[in-house]
Amino acid sequence: LPYTDISSSGVGARAKILSRPLIYNGHTNLSNQFADEKSYRGFDQFVEILKNFKKQTIEDNTYNEAALKQPLTDKPILFVIPWFGKEVKGGAESFIYDLCSQLSAAGHKVEVWATASSTIEKRNNNFLNLTSDKEANFKIRRFKTNIFSETIFKIVHPKMCRPSAGFVTGYIWKLTALYGKKMRSALKKEHNNYSTIHLCHYFGGSTHRLSGVCPEKTIIHPFIHEEPQAFHSVMRDLFSGVRGVMCNTIAERKIGERAQMGLLPGLYFPIGNGINSLASADHSLESDRFRKDEIIFIGRLIPEKNLIKLSKWLKNYNKTAIRKVTLSLIGEGPLFESKKLAKNPDVNFTGWLEEHEKQLFIKNALAVVQLSLFESFSLVLMESWTQKTPVIVYKKCAATDAHVAASGGGFSVNNQQEFNQALDLLVYYPKLLAGMGESGFKYVNEQFSWTKVLENFHYSREQIMSSVPYCPKKTADYGGIHMKALAESTHVNDPRQLNGVLCLPPLDNSTKSFYHQCGSDFYAAFEARHRDPSQGKIFPSWSSYLTHSSELDDKELWVDIGAGRGHFLSYLLQNNIEPSNLMGVEPDGTSYAQLAKLPIPTCAMYADKFLNSLPENCIKIVSMLHVAEHIPFQDLCCIFASAHKKVSHNGIIIVEVPFVNTIKTSATNFWEDPTHIRPLVLETLQFAMSRAGFHIESTETYAPHLDSESLRELGTSIHSDLLAKEIYGDQDVSVIGRKQ
Repeated sequence: LPYTDISSSGVGARAKILSRPLIYNGHTNLSNQFADEKSYRGFDQFVEILKNFKKQTIEDNTYNEAALKQPLTDKPILFVIPWFGKEVKGGAESFIYDLCSQLSAAGHKVEVWATASSTIEKRNNNFLNLTSDKEANFKIRRFKTNIFSETIFKIVHPKMCRPSAGFVTGYIWKLTALYGKKMRSALKKEHNNYSTIHLCHYFGGSTHRLSGVCPEKTIIHPFIHEEPQAFHSVMRDLFSGVRGVMCNTIAERKIGERAQMGLLPGLYFPIGNGINSLASADHSLESDRFRKDEIIFIGRLIPEKNLIKLSKWLKNYNKTAIRKVTLSLIGEGPLFESKKLAKNPDVNFTGWLEEHEKQLFIKNALAVVQLSLFESFSLVLMESWTQKTPVIVYKKCAATDAHVAASGGGFSVNNQQEFNQALDLLVYYPKLLAGMGESGFKYVNEQFSWTKVLENFHYSREQIMSSVPYCPKKTADYGGIHMKALAESTHVNDPRQLNGVLCLPPLDNSTKSFYHQCGSDFYAAFEARHRDPSQGKIFPSWSSYLTHSSELDDKELWVDIGAGRGHFLSYLLQNNIEPSNLMGVEPDGTSYAQLAKLPIPTCAMYADKFLNSLPENCIKIVSMLHVAEHIPFQDLCCIFASAHKKVSHNGIIIVEVPFVNTIKTSATNFWEDPTHIRPLVLETLQFAMSRAGFHIESTETYAPHLDSESLRELGTSIHSDLLAKEIYGDQDVSVIGRKQ
């Protein structure tokens, strides 16, 4: 390595991993990384090294592979972390503590090296003789810190956190960041005693100082955030010189790739983060349980958590809110007595709470809010979902946004408007809230149990030590409700891409007042009373629609617009139509909460917005059963025209409405539903569909008010079978149009 201006070398580190001899320029700082290798300070010295060089015969790709693999079970696993202890509240530190505890409980030998400092900034050595260290089920070894580097670190650290931080700043920061004295010399002597060495936190001094001691079995747990220092050249040097990386999430892995952290991005393995509170979570929560009009934040009260923005958004929301929402901040930190936060009367400070108190806050809240940009995993979200409580996160944070997108357990917001809409949906749609909580719980339970995390840990360790690249696994679909899109315009190539999209217009004050006084489930309850198949009402038209399923091939789609709670789609599923061939669209939040439980793609959108988001010729069958009478006529005509563009050649549209040609239907039954706008006469409906371009293929009426025997008796008594049928004839009519 003839470099003249370099502090570390990824190429050199890979050479050491492959057991190749190394010679480097002694005028550089590479001695920190390669102290055991040969160096030269001039031509004569370089020639002398070459003269005395003994050629070694090493078979390709062996590099003592057996010696590296065998100790994975025989020798202890070493974790090195700068700041550590049961008392430490940081997410990364808590995870490593729990991981070590779980590994030890599973029978693995585990040892932790940490500094004796009780904070990241101050080198106070207060943790030298902790009682909790002795109570742990794994060995903890403490190293005193270098007190003299504290002053320099406090000066350099803020500069390192800026995008403009240069090479010199990074180098000085690396030398003064928190580490333990004699850690490096101890590891040089004892590294053969450990199977793998896990250096925790990419922003820790101990990680940088120890990464070059034994790179062939060193694995980094970085806990990367979307922050300027993650992209500094010092970090790239660090990551390029180790065996592999274990990160919390795929989102964290992507940040590492974007930061060009390393020469082998294939050796970055996401392992997840185990959740302790799963065992104590209330698994029998009712979907309509009592919740306060309250959102909560849990964590350190520091500016990086975006608490000032959260307070501002909440204050603006409450200015026009009918039901005001409060914010409880659970934790402590520099912002505990912030004047900006204290001025907001809707913000409450609780300080740190006992575990059972914290869980009760989570259980009774509308949502847990985490607007921080700097999260690599966020245990707080998992804690919320273990109590089946939704979350609100900042869309600009890759890790938390990915959790919400994968789980359907909350909202990812970008601005005040989206925050307002998220709160409105949580406040006024309790069943929607419950559905999100259920989805989040399922996600945590299946992905982040300690059994799953330990399995990922051992698998990743074996793959890294075998130099087998990471291969992404297919992500599970957790169903449930997702707030994937709140933007005004959404365009997709396939309708199924809108699965889980919750895209509803903001609630006006009149609607909010109605929901507040009468409940957002008013219409769903009304519908259940009058048109619920589970109560014994059978719709004879459904069997005739089912015959059209033979027109679907493997990839074609039947979309039910205005699907309600999914009764018709459930009927189709029960009659062996594949879930991949079906999709439901429903604009009512309460009904959608039920619809989203079906194992098919669903979305909460109005018909016009849904259809306008699609490419042409992408749907085979569109059904609108008792939907048209709820839509203003001009809007309905536009929906028919849009549907004609989206339906493929020879595809069909099925429209069913109340048959108002029957007198009893038009005079009484039609008006029982307060959301009906106006009766749609059959001839008018047919004309509107024809005008949109559909060829009217068939028209059928169904479900007479009286059975045939009663109709005959009535006709005899009034001396007119025709009049009896006009009054008590069929209740519903369907019109089927085909695109030619």
